[in-house]
Amino acid sequence: MRKMCVNIRKKCKKMHKKIIFFCVHEIFFVPLRRKTMKQKAVNNLEAAKCLILKHLPTESVHCLYYAVFQYMMYLLKHTDRNPLTYEKQKELTQGKDSHLLTLQEIKNRMNGKPSVIKNFYDTVVELKNARVTADYSTDPISEDDTLDYQKKAEGIISKLKQNFGNL
Repeated sequence: MRKMCVNIRKKCKKMHKKIIFFCVHEIFFVPLRRKTMKQKAVNNLEAAKCLILKHLPTESVHCLYYAVFQYMMYLLKHTDRNPLTYEKQKELTQGKDSHLLTLQEIKNRMNGKPSVIKNFYDTVVELKNARVTADYSTDPISEDDTLDYQKKAEGIISKLKQNFGNL
């Protein structure tokens, strides 16, 4: 395995690219440069789709949730509604549940009917709870549930784009 990793690194240096993640037997490459949170979110959505196709529902739920979380972090930095730098986001959440505080900051900046915003909030919390189960429990997550979570994650990001614009 070590020899294989060394060979992959050599090939990557020659191509000026690096490995970003493994998806079972596939390797994805991206150019060497800093990624935005939005790019990370898109990559997590793609990784989740790959994991779903490989029948790895638990792992895909992790990626689906982080796609949503990273997209919310990106929006908080780039919105024109009282933006927060990543440093400020980190400072505000120090010693607290950063995920729920990030969601609360997004909720506070959303426009729309309170019932729609509450539904949005509840859906993100549901996806977060599924991620906690996926990461810290041995309870299985069905492939049907995973497909439902995929729709929810994509719907959340779509609602964020509708509310904040496609920043």
